[in-house]
Amino acid sequence: MKLKRKETKTRIIIDPETRKKIMGQLNGSPFLLVCMLVYHSLIRPKEIRNIKVGDIDMTAHAIRISGEVAKNHNARYAAMSAQIENLITELKILKNPKDWYVFSDRETMKPGTVILYDAKFTKEFAKLRKLLNLDPKMQLYSFRDTGIFEMLKAGIDDLSVMQHADHSSLDITTIYANHYDPKLNERIRAKAPEF
Repeated sequence: MKLKRKETKTRIIIDPETRKKIMGQLNGSPFLLVCMLVYHSLIRPKEIRNIKVGDIDMTAHAIRISGEVAKNHNARYAAMSAQIENLITELKILKNPKDWYVFSDRETMKPGTVILYDAKFTKEFAKLRKLLNLDPKMQLYSFRDTGIFEMLKAGIDDLSVMQHADHSSLDITTIYANHYDPKLNERIRAKAPEF
């Protein structure tokens, strides 16, 4: 019996110009917050759907992801960037009851008492991709790939990125580092030692 050949995932990085276009298009909407949470906080879309207002801790600059919803069943605190905190404030999310879901309403994605349906984020990103004529390989999850890739390239140590991304091993984190880097030759040329 032949083993099924494991296909490598086609991953695509969302470059800074495309992120600026997306940011301009979404302009302070709840879906922009979703994209930023996937990119900066490395929270998976399924986990984002389950975030409640009370999980956001502005003092600790973190969002609690419970073990019940985390892919690896590990409760963790995902770091928030200043951009995320500003958008949370702008959207007045913390003015809602602590037990409300951050993303709830089927149309507006505003906070509420009902968890948002499973495919909402995927559908929203598909609409955005079509509107901005983005590469069809680009997915919402590509923000996570991009965030991990850029953190590693920025010099954040592998172990910290692994823990932040809730990976079970460094091998998984390394998969995310294996992307085409348009500045690779330039970086190596500038830092390579003399012969």
